[in-house]
Amino acid sequence: MQNVLIIGAKEEGVAFLHAISKINGMKIVAIIEKDKTAIGINDALQMNIPTYNSWDECKNKNIHIIYDTTGDTEALKQDLTVKTNNITVIPYQHSSIWATICSGFIESLANLNLEADMLNLIFNTCHDGFIVVDRDENITFINECAQHLIGMLTKSVIGIKVSEVIPTSRITDILKSREMKVNQEIELANKTKVITTYLPLIDKSGILHGVLMILREYSDVLKLANEVTNIKGFQMMLASIIQSSDESLSVVDEEGRYLYMNQAFANLTGLSKDLIIGKKINGNRSELEMLHLKTLTTRRPIREVVIQIENTKEVKATYDPIIVDGKLVGSVGVVKDVSEIVNIKSGLNRARQIIRNLEGKYSFEDIIGKHEQLKVAIHQAKFGAKTPVTILLRGNTGTGKNLFAQAIHSASERKYNKFIRVNCSELRDIEAEKQLFGCVNGEKGLLEEADNGTVYFDEIGILTMEMQRKLLDLISTHQIARGKVINVRVIAATMINIEKAMADGTFLEELYYQLNRYSISLPSLKERSEDISLLCEKYLNKHNYDFGRNIKEITSDALQILKEYDWPGNIRELDNILARTIMMMEPNAITIDAHHLRLPKALDVSIQPNSDIGYKEETLAETVERVEKDVIKQSLEKYRYNRTKTAKALGISLRNLYYKIEKYNLANNSKF
Repeated sequence: MQNVLIIGAKEEGVAFLHAISKINGMKIVAIIEKDKTAIGINDALQMNIPTYNSWDECKNKNIHIIYDTTGDTEALKQDLTVKTNNITVIPYQHSSIWATICSGFIESLANLNLEADMLNLIFNTCHDGFIVVDRDENITFINECAQHLIGMLTKSVIGIKVSEVIPTSRITDILKSREMKVNQEIELANKTKVITTYLPLIDKSGILHGVLMILREYSDVLKLANEVTNIKGFQMMLASIIQSSDESLSVVDEEGRYLYMNQAFANLTGLSKDLIIGKKINGNRSELEMLHLKTLTTRRPIREVVIQIENTKEVKATYDPIIVDGKLVGSVGVVKDVSEIVNIKSGLNRARQIIRNLEGKYSFEDIIGKHEQLKVAIHQAKFGAKTPVTILLRGNTGTGKNLFAQAIHSASERKYNKFIRVNCSELRDIEAEKQLFGCVNGEKGLLEEADNGTVYFDEIGILTMEMQRKLLDLISTHQIARGKVINVRVIAATMINIEKAMADGTFLEELYYQLNRYSISLPSLKERSEDISLLCEKYLNKHNYDFGRNIKEITSDALQILKEYDWPGNIRELDNILARTIMMMEPNAITIDAHHLRLPKALDVSIQPNSDIGYKEETLAETVERVEKDVIKQSLEKYRYNRTKTAKALGISLRNLYYKIEKYNLANNSKF
């Protein structure tokens, strides 16, 4: 080790200081500098090199070489007076030249080391393996990935023959042929299969220096190939889907140049794909094309603009800008045939209706109408659905009480459990009662099967007193036969005035208060005549499907007749009349006119014009009930007590007739 003393710590001294410190075999042991503000003083302190004012302070150090960087001849002469045979003094002229050369060399060496470090970093971050072999087939470089593949570390393979590491390599052939070989499959010593590419390393002078081997594991190559195949397959599938779409699709770049269009768009606009792809949109083309330019200009989407095409059809167009990383790169347009959308929507509604019929479930979406009282009823029903409260539905026959009951169930937390409808008119014998409540011997009833679900009692007003008491116990205690406790929501419906029935003693007061905690009244169809057109549309779709017809509309005259009719059977009667009308029409008819309608004729009840209809001190309700009783009695006698014919003539349901016969005590006079 050569110990070095530097005289001077100014700019040239600093350069010399850093140059010498990077040379192996040389050590700077001291610096002489009288000016303590010189820039090299701080650098020396950071490098732990002592600084002195004069030679006397450091003459005892074992110094081999003195470098003068000051050019001060007198100072140098003073130093030379103490020169010994073991110290070499290099004057300023020689020191500056040598330091400059040394600094350039060190800088170049540092740059080379930096480049080598960068290359090593790049090679070691690659997923591929790299092995460099010289002309003698010795390994001179191997990256981390290659080490992993062959299972050997760098220190153990550098300088040895590649054949000792990879016996199956073809380096000898590559060195002889000097030709590149791509995607060669070989097997490593550890049985790993790799795909190898050989690159001869030939400089500009044509001299061969070796071969670069690039290795990739076979499974990775296979995976990549599969991914490429999948991408191509996906592109083909996507192109097929777009081409087969009935919707018109087109794409332009940021300059309005056509990149893509499907056949539907070509047919719609009359453009030829072969002639238009790659060309810009001009101002003389269709409105659909101009929407592309508007989207590119505003960079904003255009939503469902209705456009008339050739005065024959309307379409809805939606255009969106294509923005990638904040940059506008194009526009995509989708054009839909409105008539097609209407057909699809109608089909979906019909499919939903079929599903509802199959499942026996309805939702609030199935309740059609805009009448204010109906909206209030729907609001009340939706609120009640979210609570466990018992609900009473009130309304005339055919007003949709069953629909409301199922909608409430579907909107409640019980929707995934059973909804059981109980026809109260059938609960008149012991077998029906057992079927509902179960038996003592352990046989389950419908109520137990509906545990955690909903039970709907239709026309609860006609229950016998005994059944009313059992229902009251169910609501109050949640118990059925054998003391079994169940959790069911009770929804009841009635068309009678149960307040009057309670006053007459035919309806339990306790049951009334249990049911009437949450009461919902449904309006009659006569009250909501403005909804008739909406209901007609619904039932036309239904009956067209059922009867294989294609009725598209009802004329205004026919609709007016329907609105003026009293509808004693309400919505159910409207449904039946439309069904009967469609069945009687010609198979190819598409419009229902006034003369097609078959409304029930008014009953021929003999009431003298001058006779007193009401009695003294009789309320209107009592008068109506008395007249109703007389009408029903006359009809029964006219049709010889045939219940079906009587109900049809009166325009009411058979169930409603049963109720009224019992209400007015007409069964005693009948032959039932």
